[in-house]
Amino acid sequence: MPSVGMGTEGNVMTKQIRCECGFIARADTDDNVVAVITEHMRADHPDVLAGVDRQDIYGWIEDI
Repeated sequence: MPSVGMGTEGNVMTKQIRCECGFIARADTDDNVVAVITEHMRADHPDVLAGVDRQDIYGWIEDI
């Protein structure tokens, strides 16, 4: 089972990915934030999405 990081105040950490266009995808898990950014890229940047490996997207995740 994946572990969930805790923020400094005991809150579950949020995951985020920032798109170069300014869109910020946020979710509670790696898989969910990847799903959000993938949908954004599918709608707004399909050419970029076509050239990106899904595992690369996981490398873009930031804990906040």
